[in-house]
Amino acid sequence: KVIYMGEMFLRPGTPDDNNRDYLPEKIKGSDIVVNENGNNSQPYPINLKEFHGVIADDLEDEWYVYVPDSYDSSKKTPLVLSMHGGMMTGWGQAIYTSWTIAADRDGFIVVFPNASYNRFWQVKWGTWEIDPEKRTPGSMEGEPQGVKACPEDVADNHDIKLVLGLIDLMKKTYNIDDG
Repeated sequence: KVIYMGEMFLRPGTPDDNNRDYLPEKIKGSDIVVNENGNNSQPYPINLKEFHGVIADDLEDEWYVYVPDSYDSSKKTPLVLSMHGGMMTGWGQAIYTSWTIAADRDGFIVVFPNASYNRFWQVKWGTWEIDPEKRTPGSMEGEPQGVKACPEDVADNHDIKLVLGLIDLMKKTYNIDDG
């Protein structure tokens, strides 16, 4: 068991320079790294674990949890939820960001959930301020094609319930700092 708390460690990977796919499935669970238009990945983190389960609404969801080797169950530990962008996955968020490396350095746990519908989070479209004179076709007029409409009541939003449920699950599973 290697503990890196307090310093950063970058694990070398096997380059796949011929691949420019956004999220090539073959890199999941491997040491392959890609540079897709400037998105440099890291090797799939060794401590990243995949989970499936029903957290809310009788729907099976998928999420990934990264627990650094320095985790001590007798100590309160910070929790970070890292949400991917559209068309991404939880494991993709883990390899294209530095959250797992920072977790090793600073001693926190990271959860990377998958969006529940078509790799998009249920968000309210068109609710932030924008100059109506500068709207372009498809910019903020309704939900984009292929994206599930967000319920009016946030209490009915599956993704919100998933995130809150994951926080509760992490508190039951690990000694999470409530602060």
